[in-house]
Amino acid sequence: MGLSGREHSKVRTYSHGMRARLALAQALLPQPELLILDEPSDGLDPEGIHEMRLTIQRLHRELGLTILLSSHFLNEVEQLCTRIAVLNQGRMVFEGSLAATKQRDAWVRLKTGDFVLAVKELRQAQLITEERDGNRIALREGAGTEEVVRLLVERGMPVYEIAPVEETLEDFYLTLMNGQKEVK
Repeated sequence: MGLSGREHSKVRTYSHGMRARLALAQALLPQPELLILDEPSDGLDPEGIHEMRLTIQRLHRELGLTILLSSHFLNEVEQLCTRIAVLNQGRMVFEGSLAATKQRDAWVRLKTGDFVLAVKELRQAQLITEERDGNRIALREGAGTEEVVRLLVERGMPVYEIAPVEETLEDFYLTLMNGQKEVK
């Protein structure tokens, strides 16, 4: 656990990161099948966070441990977890794979001469289902960006940029908490 050479030191002389590693070592003593970690990187410096992340990954890989991680650091969750559950006021509002959080809507960033007119044309052609932020469109299932570009160019509208937008876990979470996304 990275504490070699400090076996005889008093715990009170340990840094916060060393105490976190010691707590993790203590939790592993009974050789559990399930390890529950609550905010394991809380209070650690960037190097300590990185070391803790690598340790958690190594424990999972080498010991085959199932690890339940509770964290508000969504970047940490994205790097460590394969499945997530989101709680809101003690009620589970989402449970599923991390990949499922990114597959919900096919959002595309669209920069054109007149976004409002472009959206109107795209809706009329039934190529999109939604728009937001004055530069994002959600493609209808089966529709591709090439169809969007073709339609807009045929209508004489310049397309400056069109690119898929990968929704982050933070985007997913905030949308979920704002009640804008129906989750099954």
